[in-house]
Amino acid sequence: MRKTKEECRETQEYRKFAPPTAKEKADTPWHLYASATTHPQPANADKPNHSLNSRTMKNLFSVSLALAALCCTTLSCKQEQGLSFDKQTWQDSTEYAFVNVTLELPEDNSPAQTAIRQHLIGVMQNQTNEICDSSALKEAEATATCAEIAAYYGKYIATEFDKGSREMNAFRKENVPDVAATPIIPYSAEVSLTKEYEGAKYVVFHSTASIYQGGAHPFETGAGHLTFALEDGKLLTQVLDSARIVDLQPLLREGLTGYFAESTGEDNLNLETMLQIEGETIPLPANQPYLTPKGVAIEYKQYEIACYAAGMPSFVIPYDKARPFMTPEAKALLDEQ
Repeated sequence: MRKTKEECRETQEYRKFAPPTAKEKADTPWHLYASATTHPQPANADKPNHSLNSRTMKNLFSVSLALAALCCTTLSCKQEQGLSFDKQTWQDSTEYAFVNVTLELPEDNSPAQTAIRQHLIGVMQNQTNEICDSSALKEAEATATCAEIAAYYGKYIATEFDKGSREMNAFRKENVPDVAATPIIPYSAEVSLTKEYEGAKYVVFHSTASIYQGGAHPFETGAGHLTFALEDGKLLTQVLDSARIVDLQPLLREGLTGYFAESTGEDNLNLETMLQIEGETIPLPANQPYLTPKGVAIEYKQYEIACYAAGMPSFVIPYDKARPFMTPEAKALLDEQ
C-alpha cells in the first residue's frame, strides 16, 4: 500500500529526531554519523580506547598543572606588588586662615611599600617647609598613622598661616587707610599628596598645593607627579632622556599646540605667541614627566613656559611615540616590553 505525500513528510520529520536504528549504526561511518545525528555513538562504543583516553588524560593533566602554576604565580605577584592605601584629610578653619591637608600613604610594611611611604613623608616635609618658608619643622615619625601625619603637617601650616595672616591684616589696617574697614583677608592652603595611577609595575602619586597669602590669585606649587616601581619602591627619577631634548622638540611642540588650541579655541594657533621661554628650545618641565595608562604625561607649572592665564600646560605623549626617548628604567615599568 503506497503512502501519501503527507505520510512521507511526517515520516521524514520523525526520522530527523528519532533514535538511530541498529542498521543505521552499523552502516554509517562514525565520523559522518557523529556530525549528522543527535546521538553520536559509534558501533563499538562499549569498547573504550584506552590508548586514546590515557594520552588525552595526560595532556589534560599537564594543561591543568600549567594553568594552576600560572594562577599561583599571578596571585603571588599580586600579593607581593599590590598596594593597600590609607587616605586621610585634616582640616582647620579660623577667621584668619583655612587649611586642608589630604594625604594618602601605603599601609603595609613590605620593604617596597615602606620605601614609598618614607619618600612620601619626606615630600610632605619639604612641601610644608616650602609653604611656610621655614626649615624648622622636623620630619614626621615614619611609624605614625596617616591621620597623625596629615594632622602633624596640617597643624603646623595652620599655625604659621594664622600668624602670618594676622600680621598682614594688621599691617593693612595701620598703613592702608582705604582698606581699614574692609573684611579680613584670610590665608589658605589646600595641600594634597594622593595616589593617581596604579599600574601592574608602578604607582603614581600627585603632590600639589594651592596657596593664597594675599594678592591677585592663589599660586600652585608641589612636587608634581611621582612614579614609583612596585617591585622595590624606588622613585623613577627620569622618564624621558633629557639628553635628547632636541629630538623631543617635535613631540613637545605637537603636545603644546594641542593644549593651547583646545584652551583658546583657535584652530590655526601660532605656538610661538603663547610661549614665554628663552631661545627656541622648549624645555622639559621642572617636575618629572610621569607614566599613565595611555602614555607619558607632561605637565608644566604656572609661569614655567607661559603666562598665568595659560594655566598649567599639559598633554600626553602616546607610548608608541614616546618609547624611543624613554629611559631604560621607565620602559621596564611598562606592561608591554
